[in-house]
Amino acid sequence: MARHTRGGPPRNESERWAIDYARAGTARRLLGDSNIDITDQQGQRLEVDALVIGRWAIYLVEIKGYTGRVRAGERVWDLGGGHSEETPLVSLGYKSRVLASRIRDRITGAMHVPWCQATVFVTGNRGDGSRTCPEPPCGSVCDASDIIRTLTTEAGLTSKHVHEVTPEQREFAIQVLGQVGRLSEIDNQLQAFQLQKELFSSGGLSIYQACLANDEFERQFIVKKVERAAFSDPSERAVETQKLRDEFRLYLELFDVPGVPYAAPLIDDGECLALPIARPLGRMLVALDPRQLSLDDRLGVLRSTANVLERIHRRGVVHGALQPQSMFIGEDQQVELLDFAAGHTRPNEYSAPSVRSGRASEIS
Repeated sequence: MARHTRGGPPRNESERWAIDYARAGTARRLLGDSNIDITDQQGQRLEVDALVIGRWAIYLVEIKGYTGRVRAGERVWDLGGGHSEETPLVSLGYKSRVLASRIRDRITGAMHVPWCQATVFVTGNRGDGSRTCPEPPCGSVCDASDIIRTLTTEAGLTSKHVHEVTPEQREFAIQVLGQVGRLSEIDNQLQAFQLQKELFSSGGLSIYQACLANDEFERQFIVKKVERAAFSDPSERAVETQKLRDEFRLYLELFDVPGVPYAAPLIDDGECLALPIARPLGRMLVALDPRQLSLDDRLGVLRSTANVLERIHRRGVVHGALQPQSMFIGEDQQVELLDFAAGHTRPNEYSAPSVRSGRASEIS
């Protein structure tokens, strides 16, 4: 069996039972591990509960310990008792595409990228007390009765094309996993960021365009920095530093939400407090000429913005200052939102109006 990079230990009893169950059910024929991190193009670390390299695909598995009846819709899951949540396959599908892209970057020649499949495993209470009711086209959703079949047979594939994973493809996947988390290994020091251009300065608050690079990684960042010595009023200094800490806390709440950039850990060297945020890859909305966008493109931007806001709201977070300067548009009209300085949290029961009215499927 090929070598592989160890992930972290299972975080809870549901994960521990699910991983042991899958290993026993497949007679340990599959190469897999728990709590693997994948780094996307923005440097954002995306955690996967379990990753399995099987005969037919590479499976990214999200483990959910729900009990009772679970109705798995395409966009929203009904958990019963008036509770619902966005399908975990939204973020998990993004992670599978990131992994496929990372493998594609390493492949040379005519080899094709192995199918990377997002799959949710609802465990219930150690395999009992849960009944999943998938509502097509909800994606790959399993419980204890069919997870082994999904991981071991072509019948469980969501791909239109069926190809076995070759030893070479498996090795490429392992190499990609061996590179995960590189960004987190860089010292959390402001000196690691090359400040290139001052974008804003007022009092003791400055915003810089910056670059973080090592031998194999380079990424543009926006660094928000509070200089403590610039404040003569201690109470004003305390307010500004707390604002930066609160903004970082919101980025943590949204760390795996597609459309929200990665925020590196706060840097505090005693003299200043800095928050590095990966700069979105697209163009700032304020810099775009609407006349250069077709009607379909403009509708795509509105649709993507609504989807990002819906995901944020379902985490109990409100952006608070949505404006063209904080919106970045990618080539595929996908929107990323920046600047959560005015953001705040709401109770967990808060949901977007489209979800409360049962019309989430209209945003597509």
